[in-house]
Amino acid sequence: MIQKKIHGQMSESLATGIFLTLSGGLQDGYTYFFRGNVFANAQTGNIIILGYNVMNGNWTTALRYLLPVLAFGAGIYMAEVIRGIFREHKLLHWRQIVVLIEIFLLFLVCFIPDL
Repeated sequence: MIQKKIHGQMSESLATGIFLTLSGGLQDGYTYFFRGNVFANAQTGNIIILGYNVMNGNWTTALRYLLPVLAFGAGIYMAEVIRGIFREHKLLHWRQIVVLIEIFLLFLVCFIPDL
């Protein structure tokens, strides 16, 4: 009985991990190729390109890569605020609320015209 419960949790977390990995990869590909050559999820790429441009004195380009890193940090902060507010919420877990907000924001992004 205990093994079955643990196995069920493991397979659910594996499926969730695969879904999140694919989703993040697709978002990164979309934002890099169609939204200004920046990454939405993998901030490592943004930080590397940011550092490269800072070292070469390309300040305008560096700022373009600093903004998504700061936005990512703001998203982490907001997730923590939401966790604090909805920690004891009975209907939805705080993580589900964060994901619903993310889905809504991603939906809104599709209406922002290319620059």
